[in-house]
Amino acid sequence: MGARALLEKICTKEETLGCPTLGIMYLDGDGAPKDAARGRTILELGCDGGSAVSCYDLGVVLETGKGVAKDATRAASFYKKACDASYAEACDAATRLASKPVMQ
Repeated sequence: MGARALLEKICTKEETLGCPTLGIMYLDGDGAPKDAARGRTILELGCDGGSAVSCYDLGVVLETGKGVAKDATRAASFYKKACDASYAEACDAATRLASKPVMQ
């Protein structure tokens, strides 16, 4: 059984351990077919299931526009969710994003 198959087994509503890695695999096309929509969906599943890392990664995806339209507002909300779960890197990202001037 390959890495992707194992990660698929540990990325469910009940178990989110594999979601961050699996989502990034799909976003990057590294170890999985490149599929930004699937990668984003997997990260959302992980975040909804309580994976702070998935929430943070989703924030990065939305902030940078990796395979999706950039959305700083949504990115900030995912960073906050991860920060609220004590993921320090997300707290730093939320602070950094909040200090950026709003582009119109």
